[in-house]
Parts: sequence; structure tokens; C-alpha cells
Amino acid sequence: MRKLKEVLLNLGVWALLGITGLGGLMIYAGLEADTTNLLFVTIGGVLLLPGLVVLIIGLISDRKFEAEKQEQFEQLLATGDQIEVDLEQVVIKSNSYQKEVEVDSARSSRLEIVDVNHNVVLFEVDYKGELVKFRSDVLMEPEKLRMHFAIQQKTTLYLDPDDPYNYYLDLRFLER
Repeated sequence: MRKLKEVLLNLGVWALLGITGLGGLMIYAGLEADTTNLLFVTIGGVLLLPGLVVLIIGLISDRKFEAEKQEQFEQLLATGDQIEVDLEQVVIKSNSYQKEVEVDSARSSRLEIVDVNHNVVLFEVDYKGELVKFRSDVLMEPEKLRMHFAIQQKTTLYLDPDDPYNYYLDLRFLER
């Protein structure tokens, strides 16, 4: 049943793209003719409307989602339980590797090898009498991360008292 829903959703997306593309082609053909064909332009405009409506709705919902996410983050910082984390006690597990990525320019594209430094910061805190484990992912060169932690020494963990899976380890000092 789930597979059928995915197929129908994909079919709908492709149909919408096809109708929108057809509308664009009809407008182009109507305007490029020796004499402007208003019928083609009008039908093309009508065919473009569903695609534009979906695009606008998507942009509005994306902005709304981002605003809600930011509001939840600020709420967590304002009302969440604050627990001090000793950065000298955390465990950092690093996985550094190279990856090929495609870099596009106006004229061509090429493959470029980039370094990827994925660090997992593991730590435990005593919260309401229980030892709770947390993790935070950081993309940074491991030695730089260790130096930042050694300089900072302590940071704050913001924890939602109603949902322990909703937390934020304050690593904003890494952005400086």
C-alpha cells in the first residue's frame, strides 16, 4: 500500500511538471509565431497556473516551517533545563575521508576531491538522578575541534524537560 502511494505521488509530480512544461512551451510558441497567437498564450498561461500555485504554496510552507523551527529553538534556549557540560570529559570519534564532488561552473563541470571530517561528540550528563547519553555531530577538522574544546573547557546543554530527545548542545563558539 505504501509503495502504491509513492508511485501515485511520483506520478502526480511528473504530471504536474509535464503540464507546467507544456504550458511554458505553448506560451513560447504563441509568442514566437509571426503573429502572436493569443489562444496559445492563454492556454499556456492556464496550464502554468497549477505549477505556480504549487511552487508558491511550497515556498510559503518552507518559510513557515523554518520560522516554527527557529521559534522552537529559541523556546528551548529560553525555557529548557541548562546543564553544564565539561568538554574535557567528552569523547570525540572522528571519521575523516575524501570524497569526489561535482563542481559546476557556467561552462563546464568537473570532479573535485574534498576532505570530509565528520566528528561525533559523545557525552553523558546526570539529569534528574539518571545518567543520560547524548551525541552531537560536528563537521570540522578533528584537531581544530579538540583545540576549540580545550580552550572553551565548558559549554551548556539545553534540554527540554518534557522531551529528552529535544536538546541542543551549545557549540556556537566553534563558529567564531
